[in-house]
Amino acid sequence: KGKTEKAEVPPELSQDTIDAYSAALKVFAKIAAGGKCEGKDDIFDDKRRFTQVFHPKENSEMQPTEYNVYSGATSVCEVEVVPNGGKWHKKPRGWMNVQEQGRRLGALPTLWAAKLNDTGPAMPVKVMIKTDYGTLLIHLAEYRNGDKILVADKRKKK
Repeated sequence: KGKTEKAEVPPELSQDTIDAYSAALKVFAKIAAGGKCEGKDDIFDDKRRFTQVFHPKENSEMQPTEYNVYSGATSVCEVEVVPNGGKWHKKPRGWMNVQEQGRRLGALPTLWAAKLNDTGPAMPVKVMIKTDYGTLLIHLAEYRNGDKILVADKRKKK
């Protein structure tokens, strides 16, 4: 008693899939090589299968702010999860709930990504997620690479 057996996963749910993190890293590698923030991969997370899609938007230039240390060109995209099998809840939960709130408000979760140095990978420098409770903005507030240290004004000790 107390042990639960895991149900057998139908092969069609996991076949030809990767994990969400690896899919994002593929997109960041594309950006680092000078490409757009775009990509599409099938993901399996142990219960659900979905397609993770990075839709390219118009690239932009960013200037540092009191919250964000990044300055330069960015590759911009919206991120969408499209269910494609498995055990999905009838009522959206988690990421799907947030995604659908953003869709109703006119914007899927959006990220700005950039290559921060000549040898490193591209990475998110800003993320915007619109929800029914307000807009969540995530900024690159600190960057450290060897002797190069950038800290946003709002993070500096006064």
